[in-house]
Amino acid sequence: MNTNIKKIVSLGLCIGMMANITTGCSKEEEKPSNIDESGKAIISSNFNPTGLPIVNEKVTYNVIAYQAPNSKKPIAEKYIFQMLEEETNVEIIFEEIPASAWNEKINLMVSTGDLPDAIIGGLIPDIASAIDAELVVSWDAYMEYLPQLQKIYDTYPVAEKASSYEGDGEHYYFPSIGDKTYSECRAPLFINQTWLDTLGLEMPKTTDEFYKVLQAFKNDDPNGNGLNDEIPLASVDEFFGPTFMDLFGAWDMMGIKNPVQTTVRDGVLDFNPVTDNYREALEYFSKLYTEGLLDPESMSVKASSKFAKAVGEPTIYGASIEWNIDTFGPNADQYVPMLPLIGPNGAQKYTFNDTVQVTPGMVIFEGCENPEILMRYMDYANTGINTLIGHYGEEGLLFEVDEEAKTYRIKDAEYTAMGDSVETHRVTEGMQNNFTTPLASGYTLVMDEVSSNAKKQEWTEMYKPYMFDEYMPFSSQIKMPNSATKEISLLENEIKTYLSAFMADAIIKGMDDEKWEKHIAQCSALQYEKVVAHYQGIYDAGLVK
Repeated sequence: MNTNIKKIVSLGLCIGMMANITTGCSKEEEKPSNIDESGKAIISSNFNPTGLPIVNEKVTYNVIAYQAPNSKKPIAEKYIFQMLEEETNVEIIFEEIPASAWNEKINLMVSTGDLPDAIIGGLIPDIASAIDAELVVSWDAYMEYLPQLQKIYDTYPVAEKASSYEGDGEHYYFPSIGDKTYSECRAPLFINQTWLDTLGLEMPKTTDEFYKVLQAFKNDDPNGNGLNDEIPLASVDEFFGPTFMDLFGAWDMMGIKNPVQTTVRDGVLDFNPVTDNYREALEYFSKLYTEGLLDPESMSVKASSKFAKAVGEPTIYGASIEWNIDTFGPNADQYVPMLPLIGPNGAQKYTFNDTVQVTPGMVIFEGCENPEILMRYMDYANTGINTLIGHYGEEGLLFEVDEEAKTYRIKDAEYTAMGDSVETHRVTEGMQNNFTTPLASGYTLVMDEVSSNAKKQEWTEMYKPYMFDEYMPFSSQIKMPNSATKEISLLENEIKTYLSAFMADAIIKGMDDEKWEKHIAQCSALQYEKVVAHYQGIYDAGLVK
């Protein structure tokens, strides 16, 4: 049996055994095809260990890329990849997969062995099985060619830990680090102050007052166009996107969709979806939905569609949870951030960001010929100003640098004035946090007082008194699991799928005692206690990044 077939069979056996897993599948004894018997990487004669180009004769690789929802440009047309091809002699042929289809398509490719050379901007959902089946290349044997990766490891230990695998301690992706040091406040709830003033309304402080304001937004034509086109509260259907769940702090729950939707209370993970607070929150948002106060597309609309409405004239959004105020484009001056709402039982909490978020920049598969070439390509992309270009797009458009001072500034005020969105530009011209790490660029971000980043820093101070003291972060901030946790991974995915469907049904169709009791029983049948206990162990052991 040839090596590739053996690896696919090995992966299939791993997946097949997950339901009764105890110790998991072990790796094959033989070395990967790119490593010699001594454990040293086998290097192509076409490869240049230093300098440019990376290869003397042009080479081509097939890469799967995460497609950002708001991007208006194919990845192959982004300046960073055109520049890299010219300078490195490495051509990338991209296939883009949207977030909604990512897990399904990546899992299918891994299970069938129909793999590209690499993926960028996203993780293999069950990476442990793929690593154990030796379908993923470790970067460790190539570190002598990757000075920038070593620098990132040395400067940000969290990135080194996040990209390592508990099973063997080796590293299986090039990390991309998102810097949120200027903003621990995840996504404020913005309200249209102009509409409040037009209707003579006070800023709402409680969930009840907010409900009454939304009623006025719907019924009293605050945008003055004579049409009943106002959307009192907007939201989206995206896993990590800002949604109405960010308002769950009014019911004393973390709104972020961490691995198992938990709130940490005195060191103990509390599973939100089986609590009375969760039911009360869903009943509140169901009331908003039924009365037309919550955008009827909230269960299906993506950020790109929502943004198109946010920048329209006249504006139709009364309130919305957003990463930044410039999402409203030319209407941004109408909106102000609200303090967290006070809930029916007096809770007033808000969810915050991890200040440093680690996600996979690139994962390389075992079938890739001469992976050292792609690795150096990625290392070079994360060096100096390239890192900023990969994140923001071509220099001079969204950002500008001061070489003497080694600083850069974001021209977000100019973009907002032109009616554009910095966030949309970043994912259209650059790759945002899905490819490079501006923190490692060697340039320091200088924020204008009027910039959206500076404003978020102000808002962070405003929100700090209301932030949870403890939390369980994104799964990307947790050390990659070994094969013994694969059953947990499967259960976790089943729980996520179920909860997404249940939440949509509860909000659209409402809740009663019978439905709630069935929901509690279904959560138990999906073994949520086992999954929560697993993450409790991770939390207690200090493995959270």
